[in-house]
Amino acid sequence: QRAAAGGAGEQVHMLGFRPDVDDLMAGLDVLIAPAVDEGFGRTIIEAMLAGTPVVAADSGGHSEIITPGQTGILVPPDSPSHFADAAAMLLADPQSARRLTEQASEHARRHYSIESHVNAMSSLYEQIRTLERK
Repeated sequence: QRAAAGGAGEQVHMLGFRPDVDDLMAGLDVLIAPAVDEGFGRTIIEAMLAGTPVVAADSGGHSEIITPGQTGILVPPDSPSHFADAAAMLLADPQSARRLTEQASEHARRHYSIESHVNAMSSLYEQIRTLERK
């Protein structure tokens, strides 16, 4: 209702639960993540893996996941104009956006993929086993 009242009713869609998040995420021009004090924004990781550029509030887990200017853009929380400016910059410069998303995808695969998680957990278990033998 608020989107429609503000004239953006055609651009804003509340989708609810969707099993095809990967496809939807890949179809976005830019993911804007305005949450403040988000613990760990899995949505940001999904966007990075899908090759979608991210503009996020410089707060909470966003600041840990994103390296500014390399894997996404961080802006001051609660600053709509900064979010809009960053998104407009990405849309106006597709080459820069592509570089950003390529670096972000590589970073996400290296640090947050299933394979990297399994490797990290296996390494941890091996360290524990080694300590138990001592």
